[in-house]
Amino acid sequence: MEKSIYKREIRALKKHRKSYLKKLEELYALYEYREAQKCISKEYSAENGMQDILELIDTGYLRGEAFDIKTYFGDYQAVYYYGAYPFTEKGIRFLLASRKVRIAQRMSIILVLLLFFISIAVLTC
Repeated sequence: MEKSIYKREIRALKKHRKSYLKKLEELYALYEYREAQKCISKEYSAENGMQDILELIDTGYLRGEAFDIKTYFGDYQAVYYYGAYPFTEKGIRFLLASRKVRIAQRMSIILVLLLFFISIAVLTC
């Protein structure tokens, strides 16, 4: 019984980590775009990922100084990003490690497909 609860919690954490990766990739793209264009601002509200940004700041993946956090009577209203460098060292390592894993997964799929097509070609000749 306890083992299934543990597995369910781990699955939920992994699923939530995917939303972290999406926000980190989005912020990386925004930062790169800002460096090219020299102007940017982005608002995160409750509907478009404010909670993820706040959690990433709390976990140490993002720098809190890069964001302007607006509160109203203790409740978070919005988080603004104006283009400052948002990542901590821990956040960059997490982002790069996840990119390496995705590249390795894609390469393994390509390798399996390549071997499959080669085996079909050998069998038909």
